[in-house]
Amino acid sequence: IFKALSDWRHFAILELTCVRDFQSTPDRISEVLKIPPETTAEALDRLIRLKVIENRSGNYQTLENLEERDMTSVLNRWIPNK
Repeated sequence: IFKALSDWRHFAILELTCVRDFQSTPDRISEVLKIPPETTAEALDRLIRLKVIENRSGNYQTLENLEERDMTSVLNRWIPNK
């Protein structure tokens, strides 16, 4: 969870997945953000594990309307209650 909250790439990828008509493929995301494909793949995998995005036929899309909910509230469900 810390990685997702502390790395700007996760937020940038989430923003790209919300852009209308953007082809959110790993290669296109890497190109636009100017980050290595391996870094993009790791970030996408992490966001999938956190159930924030999903792969829909090669394009990644958010599972929730993140404009209505901030990233912290989405990820809070993964922080164990004490």
